Amino acid sequence: MPVDQSNKLAVSIHYFEPYNFVYNTYYEPYNSTDENGFVFTFGPELKWGNSMEYQQIIENFELLKKHFIDNGIPIIINEVGVLTEEKKEIESIREYLYMLFSISSDYDGIMCCLWDTSNKLFGNMNFYDRTNDIWYDEKIKNNFLRISKGKYISPKDYFINTKFESTDIFVYINDLMLFFKNKKVIKIIINARITGVLFVDFDLNVYTNDKNHDFQKINFGKENSKKQYDGNFIFTIDTSKIECYNLVEVSVSRGWEYIILNNFTLEYEENFLSIDYKSFKKAISNYIY
Repeated sequence: MPVDQSNKLAVSIHYFEPYNFVYNTYYEPYNSTDENGFVFTFGPELKWGNSMEYQQIIENFELLKKHFIDNGIPIIINEVGVLTEEKKEIESIREYLYMLFSISSDYDGIMCCLWDTSNKLFGNMNFYDRTNDIWYDEKIKNNFLRISKGKYISPKDYFINTKFESTDIFVYINDLMLFFKNKKVIKIIINARITGVLFVDFDLNVYTNDKNHDFQKINFGKENSKKQYDGNFIFTIDTSKIECYNLVEVSVSRGWEYIILNNFTLEYEENFLSIDYKSFKKAISNYIY
C-alpha cells in the first residue's frame, strides 16, 4: 500500500469464489472413461454449501483480515454475487449470499456490495428488478433486510479452534479430497468399510503434493489399519516427516466393489480457525429454505 497521510485509502477487490459455482455458466454433463474403464461424469456446479466451501470463505476472509484490516486498511468488496440464470439451485444461491454478507458484516472493516444486472438474461446476476422496484426472490430480500439491521445469525458465534478437519464428500467414484492452506499435516486418519474380502484385490491409495506441487503417493501398509467395534476399519498414517502440501486425496483404484470410503480426517500441527458447520447450517436453515 502507498503511504497514506490522510488515512483514507482502502483496498477494493472482487470476490467470486468458488468459480465453478459462482461464475461458471451451465453446460450439459458429459461422461469420460479413463484407461481402467472407470466412467466419470463431469458437469457444472449447481449447488453450494458443503463444509469445505464454508471453510474456503473463512480462510479467505481471515487472510484479508491479517494482511489489511489488522494493519488499519479497510476493504471494499465491490463485486460479489452468483449467476442466477444458469440452473443453479436457488437455495444454494441464498445460502452463499447469506454466509458471505453475514461474515463480512462480522468483520469490522470489510464491506460487500452485491453485483446485479437486473435484466434476467443468461450469464448474468439478477436479484433486483429496477424497472418494477421489486426483488426477484423474497428470501434473498428478507435476508438482506435482516443483515442490514444486524439481526442475522453471526458465523463468528460458531467459529472454533481445532487441529482436525474431515471430509466425507466424494470427488469421483470412491474418491475423497481435502484442500488446505498453510497447515502442516501430521496425521491422516481414514475410515473405510471393507466387505467381501479382507485386504485382497483392492488398492487403497493416498496422494498429496510436494513442495513443488507435484503429485506424490504416500506409502503405507495395511498394518496401519485397525478394525473398529462398528465393523469399519481405521487407517492411521503418520505424515509428520513427509512433505504434505495443498491437498490430500484418498482413492480406491482397484477393488472398489469391496471397499467404501466413509470419510477421512487430517490432523494438523497447529490450531486453525474453523466453523461448527452442522450447527450453523441448522441455525440458518429457516432463512434459506
